[in-house]
Amino acid sequence: MDPSAADVTTLLNKLAHGDQEVAAQLVPLIYDELRRIAAHRLRHERPGHTLEATALVHEAYLKLAGQPNAKWQNRAQFFGVASQLMRRILIDYAQAALVHELIEARDEKRLLRYQKHLARQELLIVDELGFVPLSKTGAEMLFEIFSQRYERTSTLVTSNLPFAEWTEVLGSERLTGALLDRLTHSSIPESRPSRSRLASRQCNDTTSAYRTSSRSE
Repeated sequence: MDPSAADVTTLLNKLAHGDQEVAAQLVPLIYDELRRIAAHRLRHERPGHTLEATALVHEAYLKLAGQPNAKWQNRAQFFGVASQLMRRILIDYAQAALVHELIEARDEKRLLRYQKHLARQELLIVDELGFVPLSKTGAEMLFEIFSQRYERTSTLVTSNLPFAEWTEVLGSERLTGALLDRLTHSSIPESRPSRSRLASRQCNDTTSAYRTSSRSE
């Protein structure tokens, strides 16, 4: 017999308040629906996307289960937030992967369409800037994406490198200066050990957004 919505909601709220033992009961009740949502999301991605439905479900569940003191009103709200979170995960590109996608799109003569796709995203996360050096072409293409999103949509960049070393990654002082100008203009710097983060003021606290947003796409 299918579990009632009340049962799932009760277990979700217990988990949010620190009762880890309920996870064993909860996961079987929500997994099939989460996997259905993940499969639906992935159908809109291009073939060959590196994330599979199972991995997308696991990543989304870990983020949602880690939200302390969340107040779930019902099962529908949880699945709505999960769907939005999966969408965000799918546009969370590592620096190298994003540049690779841009160069591949250029070679396949679909660069303009791909740039427009990225420009429409509510939030673009570029993780580990500087993990690998960029070619001159790659740096210029990444800069173009940031420029197209500048003061229109939200972009978050993470890096282990101090700003002074970004020139070594981008290969140009001029390009580095212009990029930092766009990233730091009206931004909130957040310092953490061995890490620099920049988040646009346009981007609301993502933890809060994951927890409370239930708008459909």
